[in-house]
This record gives sequence, C-alpha cells and structure tokens, in this order.
Amino acid sequence: MTEPSFTFGVLALAGSPFAALGGLWSARATERRLSSLPIVPHPKTAMLGAMLAAILTICAPTSGIALAVLCIALGAVATCDADTCIIPDTLVITIAGIGIVFHPFAPGFSSAYLALSGVVLFASSEVFARLMRKWRGRTAFGGGDVKLIAAIGANVGWIRLDVVLFAGCVSAIAWHGLDLRKRFPLGPHLVAGLAFTAWIAPRISFGV
Repeated sequence: MTEPSFTFGVLALAGSPFAALGGLWSARATERRLSSLPIVPHPKTAMLGAMLAAILTICAPTSGIALAVLCIALGAVATCDADTCIIPDTLVITIAGIGIVFHPFAPGFSSAYLALSGVVLFASSEVFARLMRKWRGRTAFGGGDVKLIAAIGANVGWIRLDVVLFAGCVSAIAWHGLDLRKRFPLGPHLVAGLAFTAWIAPRISFGV
C-alpha cells in the first residue's frame, strides 16, 4: 500500500507547475500593469517549485489534502517569484487561508493565534519595508514578499517565523553569494526556510 505522505508528495510535485500557471494568469488578469506578463513558467523554475512543494509535504508534521493543496500553492509561489519576481495574490491568500483554517504546519496552535500572527507580521513587514525604502532609497523587498511573509506567519506563528527567515536568509546567501548589490527573488528561499523549519520544529521547543 502506498504511504499517504508519498501520495501527497507526488500530488504536490505534479500540481505546483499548473498552480503557477494559474497564479500568473490571475495576476495578469487582475493587474493592468502585468498585462504583458508571461504565464508559462520556465521549465527550470517550474521544477524548482515542484521540488520544493514535494519536500514540504515530507517535512510537514501532518498529512492530508489540505497540506497537499498548501504545498502546491507554496511551490507555485516559488516558481512564480523565481521566474518573474511576481507573487500572485491568489496564491498568497490560499496559503494564508489554509494555514489559518487547517494549520497543517502548526497542528498545536489555534486558528486565532495564526490569524493574529499573519496580521502582525504583515503590518511589521510593511513598516520595515517602508523604512528601508526611505533610508536606502530603494526597497528591501517587494510587496509580494511582505504578503508572503504574513501568509507563512499565518501557518507557523510569529515565533517560528524567526527560524523561517533565518533559514531563508542562509539559503539566499548560499545561493546568490555575498554580493548584496544583486536583486534576487526572496520567495523560493522563504519556502525553503519553511521546509527547514517544519523539519526541525519537532526537535525544538517553541513557546507561544
């Protein structure tokens, strides 16, 4: 008999490229400035997102259809951001909604706590981004990154998000080197940071 985690991993692997296509289509359809946005991701970025989606299902502490759909959306976000530097709102809303309602990455936390985490993290990330823009004259990260941070926070809570951000930064530095002048998509690294956090969470005692 096939293990459920393997089945959901295969589903996430296969589904994330199609979710990326749908997310990019919805972004182009809803924002006029993105009317010329290509909706078919590059095969390499699609494979990156699909692999991250499958890894997430393996690292997650729970299993189920909600987790599979969540991982498909996260893989699609990684694909879209790596390919176009765009994170579609439809995917972010899906990620946040599944996290708050089903909380597959934080089964011991309440929906109220996760929802509050998402709101607090959105507000604090937006303030930080604005301050950095004013101080440096350019954005530290984009609006899509702010929304994604909040959506991931709605899945793990604000305490565990520290680990997600740390792991994501390590991933970004390892991938892009120390040249801070380069601009690169943060989404795939945040998704990778979430996978790392989900993997080590059972080994660390987090307070709420």
